Amino acid sequence: MKKLLIITLGLFFFSSQAQNDKEFGVYLGSVISHPNEKSLLGEELGIYYKKNVFSKFSFVSGLNYRSQLQRESFHLPLENYINNYLSIPVGLEYCFKDQAFIGLGADFDLLMSAKRKRLDQFDQAIDVKKYYNFGDIGVYFNIGYQVKRSVNINIKYHIGFVDKLVKPENFGYTQNNTFLSLSIGYNLVKE
Repeated sequence: MKKLLIITLGLFFFSSQAQNDKEFGVYLGSVISHPNEKSLLGEELGIYYKKNVFSKFSFVSGLNYRSQLQRESFHLPLENYINNYLSIPVGLEYCFKDQAFIGLGADFDLLMSAKRKRLDQFDQAIDVKKYYNFGDIGVYFNIGYQVKRSVNINIKYHIGFVDKLVKPENFGYTQNNTFLSLSIGYNLVKE
């Protein structure tokens, strides 16, 4: 058993040293929260770092800002809710067919702000952060394609584990932080 562990660690170390592919880049995209008829288009932007660890597997991490919008009517007329998150994604990607890749990972989200705007009063935003949980942990699945050496397209589906609302029973339903995003990335550095 010890020999197998030593060989595995040696192969991992050798492959990570032999495969010195690293990427650092930025991305910009659109986000749809809880894809349904109440969803509105939000945005995300961020930075990412990717490092090959095995021949076709890469470790991926980053930091992003995401603004999620949704139309709801909890107790009042229809309103827009705008939640802004700071997120740290951590995951693995598998590259197949040269430029295509799929991934699986976790997102660690921190709620930066939550605002409510009535549809008839767009200039007035009310802070509703106290009704939301401070953050979220969830898993994501993604699929992407490297268009050129420095440009990639990525589709990501995130499923949150934490209820968005502090006391969901007061609002009549529970809702996890689920979203779908489409982003375009640009590699600033690729070694």
